[in-house]
Amino acid sequence: MPDLKAIPHFKTEDEEREFWAIHDSMDYVDWSKGVTVNGDSTAPEWLVDYFRMVEQWADAFDRDAVHLTQEEYDAQFNDPQLAGLEGL
Repeated sequence: MPDLKAIPHFKTEDEEREFWAIHDSMDYVDWSKGVTVNGDSTAPEWLVDYFRMVEQWADAFDRDAVHLTQEEYDAQFNDPQLAGLEGL
């Protein structure tokens, strides 16, 4: 493969878009060294589920916390069963 040209530094996405509209990437990238990436497998499923669960728990907690006295809040926060965290 002939020598590859250096990819210039772009200040904006528009500048980069205009550059690639008139230049061939084959002059800048050795595509024979590319690999296929499946976007669905970028994070383990358990991690995605964990963050989804934490987000749902936090939303529910914030929604319910508005109606709690300080004593009820402290009791719920310190009791995993009341906080919905049993089994974690």
